[in-house]
Amino acid sequence: MDRRIVVIGTSCSGKSTLSKRISQNLNISHYELDNYYWEGNWTGIPEDKFVEIVKELTSMFMLI
Repeated sequence: MDRRIVVIGTSCSGKSTLSKRISQNLNISHYELDNYYWEGNWTGIPEDKFVEIVKELTSMFMLI
């Protein structure tokens, strides 16, 4: 079974830093949602499109 970890927290709490370190140490993929949401000039993509992306990414996860 693949190892997956979800890191959730408020803005500027260190999620990205922690996630990157965990993914490097465990040799697992790292998905940062900001990279999927923001376009040029900090313009967000339409909400329905972002929801679909998040559903696709999280459908790979098995929560226990």
